[in-house]
Amino acid sequence: MTRIPLMLLFALAAACGGGVRWVPYAPLQVRAPAARGDPARSYAFALTRARELGYQIQQADPRGRTIRLMARLDAEFVGAPEWSASRSSSITIQAEPDGRLVLTVDGRHLRDRGRLVHRRLHDELTGLAAELEAFLAGPGPPRGR
Repeated sequence: MTRIPLMLLFALAAACGGGVRWVPYAPLQVRAPAARGDPARSYAFALTRARELGYQIQQADPRGRTIRLMARLDAEFVGAPEWSASRSSSITIQAEPDGRLVLTVDGRHLRDRGRLVHRRLHDELTGLAAELEAFLAGPGPPRGR
C-alpha cells in the first residue's frame, strides 16, 4: 500500500525537475550600456561587482580583460578533505571588444564534453549574469579620483 504513494512521489519529483541535476550549457552574454562600448570599463565594472558579491577572484587580467572566479558551488568545500583546487569549477568573465561580457564555466561540474552543466552551477551563472546586467544598466561604479 505504501509503494504506490512513494512511486507517485518519485514520478512527480522527476516530472517537476527535482531529479534533474544536469542541464544544457551555453555561455551567457551580458550587455553593458554603462560601459559605453569600452571593454576596459566593462572589465572594471565586472571586477567591482564580483568583489561586492563576495566572489573569490582566482585571476584578474586587465590586459586580457578576463576575470576568473571560484564558483560558489565549490567555495563551500574549500578546506574539506575531498576538495582540491584542480577539481574545482570556475566562472570566467571576458570583456569583448564591443563592451559585452561573456560568462563561461569550466571544471568538474561540466559533463558530456561541455554540453551539460550541473544545475546549481547553471543557477549561479545565470544569477551572476543577472546581477552584472542590472549593475551595468545603471551608471556603474564611481570613477576614481
